[in-house]
Amino acid sequence: MKVYPNPNYGTFTIETGNSIRKTIELTDLTGRIVYKETTDGETINMNITELANGIYHVRISSENGIDIIKVVKQ
Repeated sequence: MKVYPNPNYGTFTIETGNSIRKTIELTDLTGRIVYKETTDGETINMNITELANGIYHVRISSENGIDIIKVVKQ
């Protein structure tokens, strides 16, 4: 899995490399879910320009397991 650019200015791309149905959750450092989507796309373009600058966690869960990636918005 790839997330780029990281750090970013509010837009970034997630490449999963598979078309399995997955749930994407973006949480802030307090654990509050600020974005949630279910998709089967291999490439997901995220736009978080409306969120405050800081550190977020992208949690991607599917039948293959769970990946959590730290993303920094500048």
